[in-house]
Amino acid sequence: MSSIYYAAYGININTVEMKRKFNAHLVGKGYLEGFDLDFYGFPIMKPYPNMKVPVVVWQLPGKAQSKLDYDEFINIGDFNKEYLNVKLEAITDQVIKVNMPRNEIKALVYTSRISNFEPNVKIPLTTYNILFQAYTEQHHFDTDILVRAALKANTRYQKYEFAKYERQQELMHGLKEENPELVCSILVARWLINIKP
Repeated sequence: MSSIYYAAYGININTVEMKRKFNAHLVGKGYLEGFDLDFYGFPIMKPYPNMKVPVVVWQLPGKAQSKLDYDEFINIGDFNKEYLNVKLEAITDQVIKVNMPRNEIKALVYTSRISNFEPNVKIPLTTYNILFQAYTEQHHFDTDILVRAALKANTRYQKYEFAKYERQQELMHGLKEENPELVCSILVARWLINIKP
């Protein structure tokens, strides 16, 4: 396979990074229908009727696909690899010259397996800033989609943290009169149990 078309909706919409990492050539920009943008610590795309997610379509050398798989966590099973139809809204002059399709193109997309993700991861500010900059300065996408996804993820994270706090309060309730060493041991034990490998 000499080259592939890849539709990015996360960090890989960043033009500078894609040229540096993959020697990618910009084909155009558009959207995927029937999906919505969300965050679980990083951007994901999940099926959702009557919604659409902005994407940037790149042409990559075929040999770049294994590195792309690694970058998109395909090796640990967090994402599915699919070829989907992307509705194109703008294409580059290079695409016009080689007489490629101008309205729609089939491109490789990494879609998430939602059940693997937990709500207890905040969106890193650096990730959000990179995306916001690419949305506004590089591709001129509608930022409402990005902001709505971030707010939804932040609300979900806050609910998770509040529920965790309430569980801790319930655990501590009734221990006020207990031995302080016992309370300390319980807290240390809870902290050790919550450590993830």
